[in-house]
Amino acid sequence: MIEFVSENKLFIAVLGWIYSTYLSYRSGRRTEVSRLKDRLVDKVEKAGQWYVDSIKGAALDSMTEQILTNKVSQCETRLRQINTYVGCEICSVEIFKSLRDIDPSQYSANSRQFICDVHEIFASTIDKIEEGYDLHFVKSNFFAQLWRTQKDFLLGAVIALESIYFFFKYVSNLF
Repeated sequence: MIEFVSENKLFIAVLGWIYSTYLSYRSGRRTEVSRLKDRLVDKVEKAGQWYVDSIKGAALDSMTEQILTNKVSQCETRLRQINTYVGCEICSVEIFKSLRDIDPSQYSANSRQFICDVHEIFASTIDKIEEGYDLHFVKSNFFAQLWRTQKDFLLGAVIALESIYFFFKYVSNLF
């Protein structure tokens, strides 16, 4: 006759497997989100540098503004993808509104103040992205973050554990 492992040992083993799986999943996900965030920040920095170089090189025209709008739209799309991947909003897409609202008409051509303001707006946007990431992954309470990002997984694990427990309880009552 087959000897069954006691329920307590099996329960602890299953909990250990679930915890190990969760840690591996969390580590991989955090690494991926960090990589995506770094790519987004790099994209925003390059757009800012390109815009400043365009300002210095020649007078602003509608083509420059259109290209900036396209670059900002790409950044918004990347941020939406990150938010979807994480499962919650790390940072609002509205942070890019300030990049769209840059108004060169209130400055003289190649104004040093305009260039400084553009740098400040792009740096502020990058800071908001970094702060959102830090709040979500670094400064967040472990249990709040776990529930916010893994609610479906946790509920499924609880149901699976209950099913296993009741299965072994039923089988042990048969013998």
